[in-house]
Amino acid sequence: MPLGLRRVIFYFFVLVFLFIGASLVLYSQGYRFDFRLFKVEKIGGIFVKSAPEDASITLNQKPIQNKSWLLQSGTLINDLTPGNYHLVLAKSGYHTWTKDLVVEPSIVTEADFAVLLKDTPPKNLKNGAADFWLQNSVLVYKNEKNKLSYVPGGSDEKVITTGDDFVSLKDEGGLMITKNSSSSDTFFVIDATKTAPLNVNTVFNKARAALGDTSKKTVIKRVDFDPTDSQRLLVLTDKGVYLLGLQNSSLRIIYGSEPKFFSVTSDGAMWQNAKQELVSFGSLNNGLKTIGAYDDNIIAVDQVSASPSNLTAVLQSNGTFSISGGSIGEKKTIADKAALMKFSPDQQKLAFIDHDGKINIMYFYDKKKSKASYRLPDIKKMDEVESFVWYKDSNHLLVRLVNGKLYFTENDDRLPLNAEVISENVKKYFYDAGSSSVFFLKDADLFQFVF
Repeated sequence: MPLGLRRVIFYFFVLVFLFIGASLVLYSQGYRFDFRLFKVEKIGGIFVKSAPEDASITLNQKPIQNKSWLLQSGTLINDLTPGNYHLVLAKSGYHTWTKDLVVEPSIVTEADFAVLLKDTPPKNLKNGAADFWLQNSVLVYKNEKNKLSYVPGGSDEKVITTGDDFVSLKDEGGLMITKNSSSSDTFFVIDATKTAPLNVNTVFNKARAALGDTSKKTVIKRVDFDPTDSQRLLVLTDKGVYLLGLQNSSLRIIYGSEPKFFSVTSDGAMWQNAKQELVSFGSLNNGLKTIGAYDDNIIAVDQVSASPSNLTAVLQSNGTFSISGGSIGEKKTIADKAALMKFSPDQQKLAFIDHDGKINIMYFYDKKKSKASYRLPDIKKMDEVESFVWYKDSNHLLVRLVNGKLYFTENDDRLPLNAEVISENVKKYFYDAGSSSVFFLKDADLFQFVF
């Protein structure tokens, strides 16, 4: 073989070696050749996690093996060149979930909180229900004759003989507060271990007289259990806030004037005083703390008390929505015209409705995003939203509109929005995370929808 030909063959194999070696290095670093754009690009991926976990996965009309099983949660779809992808999750008996996603170089795009809603009708629990309540997974009903009954966990229905409105309960109904709205709001404490109910109004007025209070009759406006001691009641009146002991009828004045706003918290109560200040009361340490002053009447307060957050969100009647405490520091105005707000169960997010009807999600500890906004199909302004509650995963909401539609929606501003109507003409609803159910009143019937 001539020397010149041998050199040509040698250099050819050197070039082949260098090309293959470089290709392997680039491949190992995540680079792929995109034949659509005819160029080398770094790949990305999509991570999918759904409930139920065994939903089928389709990406750009191509079936993908679902790799979720006992020891692995979710499916990583890798080796994807940058671009737009259409993801579809489906399962028989469930609504189909879809999302348009963008894959970027060296980044795994997440679709890790996809919940497929069951495509089944809700269960009719009770006919002829005029009203109902749900607290601590205990259902309380009022029938069309204004008679109350309740269903403790796993037990048969029990009749409540005193009162025509439910207020609160403890110990799966072992202790309950009711009121008789037909007789100037007389409140009662019903103890399952005792034969006769306790008339709170009578006990309160006797205890007030024992303190030497000879003023005119005090109007009791609200009664609730002390969250730290079921043998004490928080009593809101037209003259102030009191702490009433059930065992010894002791009475303590916490605040000596009718507050403009009052709310029971996880460890006591909060109210707005005459100076427009928001004040908190801790039952365990009997301590009062001023959170801050506000220039208008407060209509809603929510808190994250777990360290290190210690955040307080306040909504005023003029629509001003602000947050203070924790990493926020001093009071910071979030929106000028807002309605409804609530911290998520994981205490990492906060949802509120803005003036234009958009649902806004604030992320406090997510390094990838700080806020998301989206709008349900039927919403054009904020007064069309009646209420909302968080779903247990802190990534979805149950939203009731003024027109009675009850939605289950994801908190994701990527299109399309997966929001399904659970029912229409809903008068009232409660969500129970323990049974993963929403209970709602429609016409005169009570229904349960299980997620």
